Amino acid sequence: GEVHSIAREFLSFKEAMAITGISDWTWREWADIGKCASVKMGHRVLIPVSEIQRLLSDGFRPTFQVVSERDGGER
Repeated sequence: GEVHSIAREFLSFKEAMAITGISDWTWREWADIGKCASVKMGHRVLIPVSEIQRLLSDGFRPTFQVVSERDGGER
């Protein structure tokens, strides 16, 4: 129902870790220092999925093609 869809818009630190490979302690620290948005619900702190996506896209490094010297390019 509606509650379930709202709950999936937010993840626990452990769920964020499972998806990203970034430790739950790092997510907790980032939330504490304001590097990522978070929502406190009672004793739980949750991270919006949109915030996880933002941080991952901010850190995204596009691949580049290395051209070897014998092909006439520089590294």
